[in-house]
Amino acid sequence: MLSALGLPTDLYSTFVIEERFGFNKTTLKLYLIDKIKALLLGILIGIPFLFGVLWLMQAAGHLWWAWAFFFIFSFQFLIMIAYPTIIAPLFNKFEPLKEDKLTEQISALAHQVGLKTSGIFTMDGSRRSSHSNAYFTGMGKVKRIVLFDTLLKHLTTEQLLAVLAHEMGHYKMKHVRRMLVVSAVLLLLGLYILGLLLEYEPLFLTFGLERPSAYGALVLFALLSGPFTFYLNPLLNFISRKHEYEADRFAVEALKDGKPIEEALIQLTVKNLSNLTPHPWYSAYHYSHPSPAERIHAIRHNLSSLPRKGEDPTHLSPNS
Repeated sequence: MLSALGLPTDLYSTFVIEERFGFNKTTLKLYLIDKIKALLLGILIGIPFLFGVLWLMQAAGHLWWAWAFFFIFSFQFLIMIAYPTIIAPLFNKFEPLKEDKLTEQISALAHQVGLKTSGIFTMDGSRRSSHSNAYFTGMGKVKRIVLFDTLLKHLTTEQLLAVLAHEMGHYKMKHVRRMLVVSAVLLLLGLYILGLLLEYEPLFLTFGLERPSAYGALVLFALLSGPFTFYLNPLLNFISRKHEYEADRFAVEALKDGKPIEEALIQLTVKNLSNLTPHPWYSAYHYSHPSPAERIHAIRHNLSSLPRKGEDPTHLSPNS
């Protein structure tokens, strides 16, 4: 329902705004196919998931929220494992990066920082947009490095390695695990509050419901949670931005040079028409990444602390 309400703005964003600035490569046919796939996937996964939560709310007694937490968290963990090999290929084509000098350099970088992956893949991002990106995905043995095909066109080899070193830093510095812990705590707290609301009859009467119910509680919680949790956005973005600074520093230390990551940031900012100088308050609330200018300033500061030529380099630590 919420997805359908957002469809007009999504269409306008894709076919008007993105088109105006030359980013959109999506055809209407591909757009509709993506939406249908997402709908079917939501039905296939979402309906059993929702019924599982509702069943626990009704059958697991007063501590249903604790059982629901384990159910939801386990479900999310399984989705993270399944995403790279099952879900993502439904929307994009992934191919192993061709064996060449770039592949060797990426593999050498991964070996240097002690990161094991199931492979390096390119993704046909150019079918939908000219935006560029690179990311790590998956858990355990299904971790993989994914490069947008547009990124390979926009960046030099040195810049590309710097971007990947940054992404490797997120894994080596356990940022993914930390955010999982944060999300788990917030999920548990949210379910506990929902458990209290489920037993608070005046709330249901206020909204015209005759009696408390699991269905009504979920709807009311979805409607009311936003105004009461808006203050969490700056906190979560603060943590995320801290991780970005740390990953940048990791990349600088891994490459013993800050110039490639600087150049990559500038190149991606120009290509993606990103805002160089957002208002600090707006950025603090809405942005999960520091502005390019803030990141470059931090990179140069980190670079000044690296050993100079002739000095013994400090051993690269995943937790530095």
